[in-house]
Amino acid sequence: MKKITLIIIFILLNSNNSFAKDTFVGKWINDKSGSIYEIKKNGDNYEMYLLFGNRFFREYKNKLVGSFKKTKLGYKGNFIASENNYPWKEIDSKATYKLKEGKILNTVKGVHKGKKFKFKGSYSRASNSIEYDYGEELFGVQIGKTIDNYKLGSFILVGDEKFKVKKRVIYPTKPNDSFGTYLIRYHQETKQIYSIDAYLKLNSSNLSYTQCRNIMQPYKNYAKDKYSGKFELGTNSLTLGDVLINNGIEVYGIFIGCEEREGSQVGYISLYHKALSMDDYSSKNKTSTDKKEF
Repeated sequence: MKKITLIIIFILLNSNNSFAKDTFVGKWINDKSGSIYEIKKNGDNYEMYLLFGNRFFREYKNKLVGSFKKTKLGYKGNFIASENNYPWKEIDSKATYKLKEGKILNTVKGVHKGKKFKFKGSYSRASNSIEYDYGEELFGVQIGKTIDNYKLGSFILVGDEKFKVKKRVIYPTKPNDSFGTYLIRYHQETKQIYSIDAYLKLNSSNLSYTQCRNIMQPYKNYAKDKYSGKFELGTNSLTLGDVLINNGIEVYGIFIGCEEREGSQVGYISLYHKALSMDDYSSKNKTSTDKKEF
């Protein structure tokens, strides 16, 4: 009797271990993008939901992006190419899924406008209590967070005589003694901050270009150390600033230096998220789909 009991316990333990190794259910993080997903079991199907898209730092509810089930040839289904840097968005694609060494690997194939595409994804298991990773921070103001997390001031116009941009005053949680004015731009629909500027207090002292440059240079030197471990540093010839590149994609634009505005030198630091900025522009310039009879 004792021997039979031990055999049953052994079988149960092994069945539980094999289940733990084979299950897709739970939270997963994309190894490349940092986006977070959750896979749920619904009958014979596994359903994959996007919880947090790291490209735009957005939380989602019930955003189904893929489903698959076990077949004789493995796990097969579909995946929506929505959080990847491809020209095709929300395109249903065929996909295969497999578990290997604790990771989910999927291969997605499809056709968009007559052009075939294929990409592979890798996902690591995440804890149920995983915190969402928002964007870079400047003086306590974080890219991707919404404006209701901060104290705001009035709107002002910034620029030269030819071109001005409307920005809003923000009161950062970690101000720097050398900077007096902090400005942001944010997404008109989601209210997410995508641009942060910090202006020198000494801008009111009629600085020469040499004086301004010498004051800003230490901040520029520090930025190389601050971002070099996380990003590749590139140059933007249009803005005379730098770009922070990750996996070949320009993620941030950054400017640390001086500009002449209305006859005076202005020293400032500017950081902006390129994808959120473009998404805001697109949302404000959508072509109407309304129809009016004539």
